[in-house]
Amino acid sequence: MCTLSGNNPPTRTEVDLYGPIGLRAMLRHSLRWSDSHLAFKYRVHEIVPQDMSEEAVEKYLKDLPEQHDELEQPAPLIRYDESAHSFYVYVTPQKTNSVVQRREI
Repeated sequence: MCTLSGNNPPTRTEVDLYGPIGLRAMLRHSLRWSDSHLAFKYRVHEIVPQDMSEEAVEKYLKDLPEQHDELEQPAPLIRYDESAHSFYVYVTPQKTNSVVQRREI
């Protein structure tokens, strides 16, 4: 993110990051420990595994380190939707869902 920020074109004002639950904590720690400062706002979208209990999710959220700076914007957790057999990744401005289908490997 620091390299991206250092080469930031003026048109990039926000970045969306997607990854497993724990990504937000790792980024907060990394940015704090490296005393890094970014040139854009960012949102961290964390994907909650299907088998992760609600208690474990609540503990993770309770134990999150403090936000590093005001550039981090809120983003909801991405949870598995049993009825659709999908993770809803985002909703477009037209209110239609884009989904990632789960496939067996």
